Amino acid sequence: MKNIFIISQNTFRELLRNRVLYALLFFAAFLIILMIVLGQLSFTEQFRLSVSLGLASIHMCMAALTIFIGGSIVYREIDKLTILTVLVRPLSRAQFLMGKYIGFLQLMFVFALGFFTLFSLSLSFMGFNYNLIDFAIVFFGMCLEVMVLLAVTILFSTFSASFLTIIFTLCFFFIGHWSESLYELIKGSYDPGYSEVIKLAHILLPNLEVFNWRLQPMESFVTAASFGKAVVLSLLWTACCMQGATLIFRKRDFA
Repeated sequence: MKNIFIISQNTFRELLRNRVLYALLFFAAFLIILMIVLGQLSFTEQFRLSVSLGLASIHMCMAALTIFIGGSIVYREIDKLTILTVLVRPLSRAQFLMGKYIGFLQLMFVFALGFFTLFSLSLSFMGFNYNLIDFAIVFFGMCLEVMVLLAVTILFSTFSASFLTIIFTLCFFFIGHWSESLYELIKGSYDPGYSEVIKLAHILLPNLEVFNWRLQPMESFVTAASFGKAVVLSLLWTACCMQGATLIFRKRDFA
């Protein structure tokens, strides 16, 4: 546990010094505020539109940060061969990956808290009345999705370059959110081959829409059962991806 803690803290501090990260954060904050303001252009349902656009912007920003920044945290160590100086120490490859995962996850949780604060203050400034707990539930769902996305990103980064890792994870992200819709579409398809491919993808890939609770502030539809299901699925997929990443990483030769 000590080794994992050291790697995670080093990763956290290293990411905080990444200038590209701050550029993305500035753009994200600007986009969130812009979406909330654009919601005011509607003469009806201003709260609903502002919340929907704002939360959608935050969701895309958190996913982009996870995929584009997380896609390089392992590959950069391999590419620069700094991993050789790390693994000569009494540190297993599983501990190295877990430390990287936890360090980046800490950073994303800090960003989620920052986005949550910025979003709440923006709505208060515009005079909206809202339930803070509903928004906390929405952000918790986003954090669960980030946990899965980051584990998938690390899995891909153990056997591919940063660019390919980003491409693979983006495909995973979009298919995960569209799998339910695609599954509904195949019911009207007459092509058996197409139907079988979509069914297989629906079974093998997680349905990321189980973490999408952005309608909670307007409809309060998240039940205890759906909340518990999302938590369990997030932990299961994270564990499976990290275990797969560890198995692949152990077989790699960096010499």
